Amino acid sequence: MAVGRLPGHALGVPDDAVDLGGTWAFRHWTETAPDDDWASPGATLDDFTTLPVPSSWSVHGHGIPIYTNVQYPFPIDAYPEFPQPDEGGDHVRTIDVPADWDGDRIILRIGAAESTVDVLVDGVEVGYATDSRLPSEFDLTDHVRPGSTHTLALRVQRWSASTWLEDQDMWWMAGIHREVHLLRRPATALADVSIDTLDWTDDGAAEVRVTVAVAGGEAGTLVPLRVRIADTVVDDEVELPGSGNDAGTTISLTVPDAPAWSAERPDLVDAEVVLGDPSAPLDRFGRRVGLRTVEIRAGRLLVNGVPIVLRGVNRHDHYPETGRVLDEALLDEDLRLLKTHNFNAIRTAHYPHHERLYERCDEVGLYVVDEANLESHGLVRDMASHRLVSQASPIPTDDPDFADAFVERGVRMVQRDRNHACVLAWSLGNESGWGPNHRRMADAIRALDDTRPIAYHPAELDPAVDIIGPMYPSLTVLAELADLPDERPIVMCEYSHAMGNSNGGFAEYDELIDATDRLGGGFIWDWVDQAIAAETDTGQRYWAYGGDFGDEPNDDNFNCNGLVDADRTPHPALAHCGWVHRPVVTRAVDPAGRRLAIRNRWSFVDTSLLSASWSLRVDGAELAAGALAAPVVDPGAEIEVDLDLPTVEVPAGAEARLLVAWHDPSGHRVAHDDLALSIGRPVPAVSAADDTWVQVSQADRTMITTEHMELVLDPHGVPFSWVMGGRQWLAGAGVLGITRAITDNDRGHFGPEQAARRLKKAGLRHAVPEPLGPVSVDRSFPGMTVIEARSRFGHGLVVRLRWMLTGDGGVALDVLTDAELNTPALLRVGVELRLADDDPELVWFGPGPDESYSDRVGGLVVDRWREGVGGSDFAYARPQETGNHTAVRWAGVAAGGATLMAIGDTRFDTALRRNWDHDIRKHHRHPHEVEPAPRPIWRLDAAHSGLGTGSCGPGVLERYQVAPDSVRNRILFAVVPDGVDPAELARQPHPLRRNRRQLF
Repeated sequence: MAVGRLPGHALGVPDDAVDLGGTWAFRHWTETAPDDDWASPGATLDDFTTLPVPSSWSVHGHGIPIYTNVQYPFPIDAYPEFPQPDEGGDHVRTIDVPADWDGDRIILRIGAAESTVDVLVDGVEVGYATDSRLPSEFDLTDHVRPGSTHTLALRVQRWSASTWLEDQDMWWMAGIHREVHLLRRPATALADVSIDTLDWTDDGAAEVRVTVAVAGGEAGTLVPLRVRIADTVVDDEVELPGSGNDAGTTISLTVPDAPAWSAERPDLVDAEVVLGDPSAPLDRFGRRVGLRTVEIRAGRLLVNGVPIVLRGVNRHDHYPETGRVLDEALLDEDLRLLKTHNFNAIRTAHYPHHERLYERCDEVGLYVVDEANLESHGLVRDMASHRLVSQASPIPTDDPDFADAFVERGVRMVQRDRNHACVLAWSLGNESGWGPNHRRMADAIRALDDTRPIAYHPAELDPAVDIIGPMYPSLTVLAELADLPDERPIVMCEYSHAMGNSNGGFAEYDELIDATDRLGGGFIWDWVDQAIAAETDTGQRYWAYGGDFGDEPNDDNFNCNGLVDADRTPHPALAHCGWVHRPVVTRAVDPAGRRLAIRNRWSFVDTSLLSASWSLRVDGAELAAGALAAPVVDPGAEIEVDLDLPTVEVPAGAEARLLVAWHDPSGHRVAHDDLALSIGRPVPAVSAADDTWVQVSQADRTMITTEHMELVLDPHGVPFSWVMGGRQWLAGAGVLGITRAITDNDRGHFGPEQAARRLKKAGLRHAVPEPLGPVSVDRSFPGMTVIEARSRFGHGLVVRLRWMLTGDGGVALDVLTDAELNTPALLRVGVELRLADDDPELVWFGPGPDESYSDRVGGLVVDRWREGVGGSDFAYARPQETGNHTAVRWAGVAAGGATLMAIGDTRFDTALRRNWDHDIRKHHRHPHEVEPAPRPIWRLDAAHSGLGTGSCGPGVLERYQVAPDSVRNRILFAVVPDGVDPAELARQPHPLRRNRRQLF
């Protein structure tokens, strides 16, 4: 594990440390480590180049990054021997030791190195360390002289026995990826300080325990020790242990009127420990700390005695240009986005992160589950909920040779991070089975820190863990788990897998969590796409993932499953999650919106700092607005208030909605609800129209002519040509479809419901429609001509496109499906139309402005929206379905002074894009590889599937699936000239309108 490494501590890096970052001499080698005198002073280093430190050397052209998820990038048969040829990097620079450090201990601190590091000074071996995610410190006092220059050499090896413990779902990227410092410590010094809040008194005082370890000095000497927390000071003495030993003492303080730290109110106080006479101290330690308690009671996780819900993400220390090397601007952007989207927690997947993360989480207010650098997923063959069913024998958690490594990784994490208020719980690692070595780690952590709970999956049935943390449970499983007799909270360590176009069904999890006390929330997998910035030969930028560097084996784009791109560009799902997590929920108590219920979901903060406003809209037109003079709502409380809405004229068939929004003092909207109101009148019934002017001629295609239009249909009933309102809207053949450009969730990886695979098995994945007989014409319905085309997909699915026309210009399309038993759920049912205009706009009334799907629509506002071609498309790392708008009431393509309108008799889905669904194929790895269609494509779907999270977790909930035997939808069409309100046309009565349950 280590040779010569000093014990861990929580003192951090002192202000007078010498930063050794910058340009180092560097040599990358493979197969066998060179045995020349490269580390000696004056070595020629002819085969060296340069490299910045810190860095991940594979993003600088030395070797390649390798991405795997579960599998190791090498055979595991040799375990515990390591089968991989050596690969490493030699780093060399000179260091100038300050002359005024004479008499001090001189320490080298390496923030993190993957996977092992050898330390040499002037060619002499000083030490060796493993653990790629925590600092390693070495005492150089006997190897350097203050006022002199020395050669520091670090040999980092990419692979080692420790690699068996570092099989996380991320890039394998070697290097010194955190800062390197030279520190000085006084001969008599503080060795460690830990600060724990134990309890709160009834009058709001914090009971604080400060444990201080000291080192050096003359054994037995008593030295003054002063501890200060906020304005509370305690003076004591500590007995010095002598050279080479540590001794310590524990001091208790009662801090009156102490501010309680939480993610909602991250109040920090000054803490200081002074060793020796305060006027001339031997050593001192100071930092800002948060005072807060964590406990578990009656199945709930409590902070400062109050139940909380963790609305969190799993986060990797990943940056698109630098690999694992901290980009502080992007770290700050992470925290800004998390806070503004109502997240309150981070799980450090799957290792301790850079120290700066914890400092910033203390400051801005984010809870952290701190996870040990431990994963051996590739050695775990089959997990049960509490124990391995089958496994390689042994695996690390059962292997006594790895016992000390398990313990040390947990202990050193606690030693570094325990003074951070943000850290609420310790995690024993990830996906490494369960066995005696994990129990040893848990015991060692509890011996160091008795103030925080311990979490780990899959150890739910073992009392060694305090938090039950399932992965990707379905709603049913989660509810069943909550019903089991247990006094531990349930916090999903991973759920709602955010791969590509994803996070469908997220709101349903929040509803269940809200309704169930034992459900303490969870962590979305994950925050950031672990892509690496790359460019084509022609300079096109794209996101590189597994396999793009020739890395074999690899797990493709499975590392692109974040809520934000690698550069922190938000995915559309982020806004939805922020809305689901909104701290203030408003609902209408009465159908007209004149009485509202307001619930505050914060645990510690009332609504006094928020301002609320309302807007009354009818068919997207604002008719009235004002401020909501709501009383202050206490944390966790709900109140009802009256809203004095004005009386407005609501036309028959119009949709009235009330938008209530809550803003913080900066103007940021923290919460909103778009409420449907039951006011207005229904559309009156009308009699059948005359169809005298409907003429039909049939050959290879069917031509329908009326006084108002000419419509040409192909044998499937899909429009080929459409002249209406005096202009041609189409430019040739369209497509009838039942699938979409496959999403990562449709494709499936580890989830139980893999839609694309089921469709393929049923012969429907790539099925093209086959006409079932000629297009039929039926004039037997009063005032209506009906043209129907029937098409078969595969063997068991029939789609009918039924056009209905009236002589007054009315035209509507019914889309209906019938299917054999066991036909799987479809991804969509609808048509894609090739438009004649090169640059139309999509206008619609429905949720917007971003893309939406039936199971990911909450938070979007029903209003009138407008965008250009592909305006809602998102460039996911791997091309897939995007840009859809669900629950649309009406939509149209606007071009040339008019709009071709599609009016839902209920609601439908639509998109305006630069490509057909079938343009995006399996071999397209990046967006720039997809060829756009020559003309814009307007997609109109009678039904479109939700998204689910089937790439790793539950698929689409049944209510959001497209049932193959029950699609029944109708869309009416009309042309609206510029200057005419499309909403007025959309709500007009017409004989082609029908109730939703009527098929025809």
